[in-house]
Amino acid sequence: MSKEDFTKLKTTYRYLIKKLHPDLHPKQSEENKELFQKVMNAYDNGDLELMEALKTMYELEHEDEGEFFSIGVIDMKLFQLSQMIPNIEREIEKIKANYPYALKELPEDGEKVKEIRAELIKKEEELSIYFDDLFSKYTTIIANAK
Repeated sequence: MSKEDFTKLKTTYRYLIKKLHPDLHPKQSEENKELFQKVMNAYDNGDLELMEALKTMYELEHEDEGEFFSIGVIDMKLFQLSQMIPNIEREIEKIKANYPYALKELPEDGEKVKEIRAELIKKEEELSIYFDDLFSKYTTIIANAK
């Protein structure tokens, strides 16, 4: 993450924390409490795109509370959201390419199901042997410790 992106992340985080922190707003709705948790997670994960999306969600949900958005501000937010779309589409493609999503069509391919089932059975046997070995070592260590 670039220094500029980190600064944006931190600035957006601070803005949202001031708006959503339960200690500052003890009577807030459950939705805002969930949004607060999402903000915390986005910051912890360094997810600038999610943080900006959460800010936009917050502002859109609270625009009737005295904040007025001009056409220019709305256009800017529309531009920001449109800039996020390609990254979100790439993330969707990554999800589609990985387990378990990538296996969603397997039941239709009988040979592929048999192949994967055989691989899983083999892996289960390997893990069972590994578990038995670890259990044996563990019981030996415990017996020697007495």
